[in-house]
Amino acid sequence: MLDNKSMANIARCTLASADKTNLSRFFSAAGWEPERVNHRRIRYLLEQTRGQRAPKSTGGLVVDDTLCEHVGTLFEHVDRHYDHTDGTYPLAHNP
Repeated sequence: MLDNKSMANIARCTLASADKTNLSRFFSAAGWEPERVNHRRIRYLLEQTRGQRAPKSTGGLVVDDTLCEHVGTLFEHVDRHYDHTDGTYPLAHNP
């Protein structure tokens, strides 16, 4: 039960909590359309970067899936990620 139902408190309790059960339940049961969300996300990104982007004819998209390898697992999001360059699964960040 959440006494303070402000948006800030709901976000804090949901996103900052170690227990992601309610967040998972929401995304599983809520009536949202992934394609529509993605279109809104892309539209937002394009609007926010309008002044920094070059024309389509001179632009390009660079995808860099470089892994940052680690020795231990003390950092967040360190896991075994597939490295397509050699077919291995090193312990790494995949930013």
